[in-house]
Amino acid sequence: MAIILQKRTTMDIARKIEEITGIAPGELRGEDELRLILKRRLTKKEYKIFFLSLEGEEREAIREKTLLCEERYVELENRISQKLKSDKTRSELLRTEQGSI
Repeated sequence: MAIILQKRTTMDIARKIEEITGIAPGELRGEDELRLILKRRLTKKEYKIFFLSLEGEEREAIREKTLLCEERYVELENRISQKLKSDKTRSELLRTEQGSI
């Protein structure tokens, strides 16, 4: 059961990143690497919002869990999108060719 959930989470992370950035899931790094990159690039609140939305939480439930007003929530959602679309983050998310530096 846990293996099935892990695969689903991996695909969800890749799908969510694809939805935001347009990068195909096959071009992305592995789940562990993606989690580390997101943890490094996003603030704690942004990271929490990203993963709560992956779990299927409703917007209101996420706002309650993170103690945010509507304006701040929308601002953080936009910032997540901006950060993931930045060239620096995009290059980190992409799989690199083996042997290239």
